[in-house]
Amino acid sequence: MAFSEIEMARYKREVGAYVDGKRPPSHIRKQLDIGLRIKGQSVEMFESQSRWDDPQEIMENRWCENNVCENTKSREGVLAAC
Repeated sequence: MAFSEIEMARYKREVGAYVDGKRPPSHIRKQLDIGLRIKGQSVEMFESQSRWDDPQEIMENRWCENNVCENTKSREGVLAAC
């Protein structure tokens, strides 16, 4: 199940603020940068850099991926964690 719109906005705001604080100076972002992507239940932070032998080609390296799961209440009333 994907994030709700409220959760999506919250994660983009909070993780986006963290990523923005860690990005390199603007003059080198074409050669090296970091970003975030949200897919389904995953928030992925990644590094992108141009290839040394072909600067037009951009490579991505995932360096942090967190799968998020909420606790839910089962029919028996017990909290179940993913």
